[in-house]
Amino acid sequence: MSYYLQFDGVGSVTLASSVTLSGSFRIDVRMNLDSAGVDQKALDDPDLTKRLDINIKADGTIGSRAYCHFEVDGVAATTVTFDQEIVFSIIRDSSDSDQSDRKVSVIGAKYNNVSIATMELFDIAIFNSSSTRTNFLNPSSSGGTGLSLPNDDDSSNNGALNNFGGTTNSWWVFYSAALEIAPFSINSVSASNNPSISYASALILLPASVDSSSASANPVIEYKAVINLTPSAINSLSVSLNPFVSTGQTQSIGNVTAGFADDLYSVKYKLSGITVNFKG
Repeated sequence: MSYYLQFDGVGSVTLASSVTLSGSFRIDVRMNLDSAGVDQKALDDPDLTKRLDINIKADGTIGSRAYCHFEVDGVAATTVTFDQEIVFSIIRDSSDSDQSDRKVSVIGAKYNNVSIATMELFDIAIFNSSSTRTNFLNPSSSGGTGLSLPNDDDSSNNGALNNFGGTTNSWWVFYSAALEIAPFSINSVSASNNPSISYASALILLPASVDSSSASANPVIEYKAVINLTPSAINSLSVSLNPFVSTGQTQSIGNVTAGFADDLYSVKYKLSGITVNFKG
């Protein structure tokens, strides 16, 4: 079951000990930050000489720092978008001028409990200079109860909830999560195989590959709502295969590369971009 942690503009989270960030690092904060009309602190630490001080201003501008830069949903950014789920990434690499160690231990507030954020926190992943995930703060692991934000990667460094209001456990909010399969592949090598995936909610396939090497196999991905294939490949090696991806009427498929074994081909839907290679 999936839960997010509801920051109400009063409560914050403090890790048992500071996470020290040396050299390159990446922190992915999956959140929905509310437009509160005031500055909001995403991350901080009480060590004033080494604090990772991540501030988001009332207009959404991210406070510039010499020791890191930022992305929103994988794109370089100087602002965040309010009132929608985003992945806010704090990144340091060789392009940043300040390479000194940084520390982080406070989530959703300044170290002295001001500039408190109003947001839904889905999770926080911290990666070290080797791109290894060392901390994963995961509200879903709470099971919807308690005053501790679990750290799936380091159980000795969970986060303590401070000053969260409302009825007991109301800060943990259940939500229906997308189904994510990453990576996945369907391989059909038998004449009678017809592999398929069918799902009725949000589906994310990242990356996706459907490979068929049998004359009568018909691999299918069928979906009636939102489907994201990034990247995706459906490879057919036989003239009689009929692989396809179907979506609902309001959905779209982006750039598609299609390879056909012979000169049998058809396109029955409108695409924003398609490259077709014919092999006769």
